[in-house]
Amino acid sequence: MTIKTVFITSGISYTIPSDFGALVSVECIGGGAGGYSGTSYFGGGGGGAYAKTTAITGIAASANVYVNIGAGGSANTAGGDTWFNVATNSAPAVSTNGALAKAGQAASGYPGGVGGAAVSCVGTTTYSGGAGGPNSVTGQEFAAGCYPGGGGAAGSGGNGGAGGATTQQNQRGGGGGGSGGAPGAGSAGGAGSSSFASGAGGNGYGNGTSLTGGGAGGQNVSGSPGNVGTGGGGGGSVGSSGGAGATGSQYVQTSDSATAGPGGGGGGAWFGYAGGAGGLYGGGGGSGAPANTGGQGIIMLTYDTNTPQFFSLLQPQ
Repeated sequence: MTIKTVFITSGISYTIPSDFGALVSVECIGGGAGGYSGTSYFGGGGGGAYAKTTAITGIAASANVYVNIGAGGSANTAGGDTWFNVATNSAPAVSTNGALAKAGQAASGYPGGVGGAAVSCVGTTTYSGGAGGPNSVTGQEFAAGCYPGGGGAAGSGGNGGAGGATTQQNQRGGGGGGSGGAPGAGSAGGAGSSSFASGAGGNGYGNGTSLTGGGAGGQNVSGSPGNVGTGGGGGGSVGSSGGAGATGSQYVQTSDSATAGPGGGGGGAWFGYAGGAGGLYGGGGGSGAPANTGGQGIIMLTYDTNTPQFFSLLQPQ
């Protein structure tokens, strides 16, 4: 018995490996939305949802199946849904045919874009992506010149972290932390706490058990990116660009030891500077001028080869 994991990151169809014996799981992360770019200072892009199924029937070695890898959204644009279907070339309606992870949505107002919704996904386990951070200032419509962070992608541990909010004039929200390994969900990005302060990125788990990896906020320098492999969010910035969301590393591909997982959201930026990109996979983009893109989706196929075990028989002397 040998357990293998394969990443599917492109294409519209996929051939099941010839050594496939039995399904362990199919897991999907939807594409993250791009951040808002414009003069209205809308919220950050939502992170992609997570869906897992262990219930697929009719899957066999060397069979062709249908897949869709959700694209990361460009500025002001939703991400794409990610799905796997053994029956038809469309998103599955039931978990016995496959899994569907919904995309993060772009902001259409001062609240951030919503994350991919678990209730709209298909799978035996589903979690929601983190919402993009809102631009909300007490006593006025919005904070001029301020851009919030993007939401983190959901993962097997839970929902993605929300993007950091912009709460006062001349502040930047940090990017939301991606939901990492099995211990739990990602944490939210930080909001600015005083004039000309920027929020730090939310922390993700990576392969560990402690929340780490969010990027620091910057003042007149770019926000720091999330630490690679943690799924942490990028830091926001005052006077410069937002930091990029970090890639996740929860999964290891058997063939080449490549890693993947739910990504962190990008940090928000100062007007005239770029928001941080959403991390791979499924992180929402940070808002800015210009905004940045969300992270694309991914499918993880895990299976048992059912390799026979052979034993040497000692002949009696």
